[in-house]
Amino acid sequence: MHILDLHSVELIFFYSVKRARAGVSQLSVAINKMDTVDWSKDRYNDISTKLRTFLRQAGFKDADVSFVPCSGLVGDNLAHAPTDDHRLRTWYAGPTLAEQIGE
Repeated sequence: MHILDLHSVELIFFYSVKRARAGVSQLSVAINKMDTVDWSKDRYNDISTKLRTFLRQAGFKDADVSFVPCSGLVGDNLAHAPTDDHRLRTWYAGPTLAEQIGE
């Protein structure tokens, strides 16, 4: 059994994305478990900024990558938009994950 350090994992992921990039014109990224950080816009921005930088290096253009905050455990923003009083609605008005994938 091999234990990989974070750098090794990042390199493997980077080259896997580079290899898989051929033929992929758009990428939708689900930022999951947002319920565990109380739907923090700052945490969403931090994750999406870091991933966007990484995905640029893998050859994706900003216009071809979208990010969708969600919670798989409770199902928020997966197939249906949260209610108007939901904390996510204070800063996110974009599509659900299902709507994004369907585009």
